[in-house]
Order: sequence, then C-alpha cells, then structure tokens
Amino acid sequence: MLMKSLGFRPAFLDFATMTIYPSELAARTMGARATLMPGFERNGFFYTRTAAARAALQWAPVRMLPARISRA
Repeated sequence: MLMKSLGFRPAFLDFATMTIYPSELAARTMGARATLMPGFERNGFFYTRTAAARAALQWAPVRMLPARISRA
C-alpha cells in the first residue's frame, strides 16, 4: 500500500530496448523474455525493487510530516 500511495506501479523494464511495460501488459504479451527485469515505474522512471524500497523508506516520512505537524 505504501508503494502505491507514493505513486509506484508494478512494471517491467526490457533492458534490451530500455522500454518500460506495466506489469499487466508484460505478463500478457511479453511472456518469459530473458531481458525483462521486474520492478516499479513512477513518473516515467523505472526503479528496481531494491531502489523503490529504498526510495519509499526515504520519502514516506517526508510525506507524513505535514500530518504530524498539524496534530501537534
């Protein structure tokens, strides 16, 4: 849920063509190509699972900060 709330969508990167495919499209049309790498897309950029997790950990506290301030 955190990934979705930060704008990450499951996707695959075809590193042979450097094309990003939404996960639904890749699963239906691309099959098991050796050049597909799973991860996430956000604002047109591809993130590996590790990079997306690291970004989510860094960005989540920043997004929650205004809510914490308004409750104080």
